[in-house]
Parts: sequence; structure tokens; C-alpha cells
Amino acid sequence: SRWSVQAGVLQSTKVYKALPSDYEWPKSWNWKTMPESVNGRCNMLDIPINLRYDVALPPQSNGLPSSRWFVGGGVTTYIMKQEKYVYKYPATAYINPTTPRELNKRTGMYGFSHLNLSAGYERALSRRLSWQVEPFAKVPLKGVGFFKVNLLSTGAFFSLRYKL
Repeated sequence: SRWSVQAGVLQSTKVYKALPSDYEWPKSWNWKTMPESVNGRCNMLDIPINLRYDVALPPQSNGLPSSRWFVGGGVTTYIMKQEKYVYKYPATAYINPTTPRELNKRTGMYGFSHLNLSAGYERALSRRLSWQVEPFAKVPLKGVGFFKVNLLSTGAFFSLRYKL
């Protein structure tokens, strides 16, 4: 009764700024002037599959189900719906008119690209309804997107949970 499987689909947007060295540039690109930074914005579907283990179940005296401290782990698959990269060049560089200023792509699916780690707390509001808070990290196992970027994500989920 302490183990559970969790899965879902989330719409996610990652906005970040990176150095050119953080990207895996296509070998066919032979630019005379490289950007000094790249701003990225990726809209994607985030599909996690996680195992959860309830570590502590302190009893409640009010007849409601126990509160739960839990840990979780699993993997995430990303499906890139839209990627936009904007290049920032040094102010002193000569930029030829054919040098790209931005790139828009849609590269598809990156299966099991991130390791999910989380811990949290769940508290019952009634026999079937509870709220929970779950800080998490999504650690890259491989690069994603056109430039194979290692996206590290952190945050917290705040949720209501209904048990059938």
C-alpha cells in the first residue's frame, strides 16, 4: 500500500539562455562568426512515468487518511512541439546578411531523456480528496531539441488528488 505508479501528460515551456558551447552544432554549419549566446524557447509535451513510495504515514486522530511523506523517481519523455532559438552576436562582429538570426524547428520525440526525482507531502482534506506539494528535479540523461541541449528543470508541483 506504500507503492504507487504515476503517469501523465503536461504542457511545458522551457525558456533559457545558453552559451554556444552548451549546444551540439550541426557539422555542416561552418559560420565565420559564432553567436556569443543563444536564447531558446521550447514548447513541449512532458510525459512522466514515476514510481512513488510513501515513506512515513503519521496517524491522524480525526478519522481522515494518514498524511504522507513520499519520495518518487522515474523518467520523462519530451515531445517537442515548437523550438525557437535567437542568436546574439558580439557587437563588434561583422554579420553578413545571410548569417542566421534565429531558427524555428520541430524535432519530435526524445524518449526517456530525463531522470525524475522528487519528494513531497500529502495531506487529506476528506476520505477521497487530498492536497500535496512535491518539489522535483528533471535531470538530463541525453540532449533534446535541434541542438541536443541538456535541459535541467526544477520546480514544485502543487496538486489536488482525488481517489476513486
